[in-house]
Amino acid sequence: MILLEAAHLLTHLPEAGDPLARTLRDSVEHIRRSTARMKALIDDLLELETLGAKSLTLDVQPVESRDLLEDALIDAQPLADDKHISIVLDLSDPPKIDADPRRISQVLSNLLGNAIKFTPGGGTITVRARSRDGALSVTVADTGRGIAPEDLPHIFDRYWRPKGSEAEGTGLGLYIARGIVEAHGGRVWAESSPEGATLVFTLPLEPRRD
Repeated sequence: MILLEAAHLLTHLPEAGDPLARTLRDSVEHIRRSTARMKALIDDLLELETLGAKSLTLDVQPVESRDLLEDALIDAQPLADDKHISIVLDLSDPPKIDADPRRISQVLSNLLGNAIKFTPGGGTITVRARSRDGALSVTVADTGRGIAPEDLPHIFDRYWRPKGSEAEGTGLGLYIARGIVEAHGGRVWAESSPEGATLVFTLPLEPRRD
């Protein structure tokens, strides 16, 4: 409700004008951002409880992976624009998959948000999708500072955050993303080089049968 009301106010407040209007707009924007962070924290904690109980349910259905990827980029674009970051989509006939579209969109949102967070202004994020060895392989590569070798084994751990990081977050996003991918029968991992970090996840083209 608070998010909706804040968004409603922002649509009616002028972007330029007298000092009072600008002050009101800045205050409403601060409320919106703070509420969004609180909602994200609550959502993460609820997801954590679900994963801990091993009760993650999937609404698996045929879905075009191209649609999922393109929609994820549209959603992430405003955050990237704020930092003047370019997002490049590199698709090579991505296949239809059997997956829970809402959950996979959640994974993509998390990986893209993470890449934007750690990519400096003016950088580039490249999203690639390929069909390889009976699976859809998706990579999200950024031009940030990369991941320290000692941190690579831990970035999908619960509550993990880089040492000395001042970035906001609960340290649960990548942990939850891993749980979703693995529930689909896929894998997720990270790679790093001096040119930046790359996060990769795969989803089997054949539906998982338990």
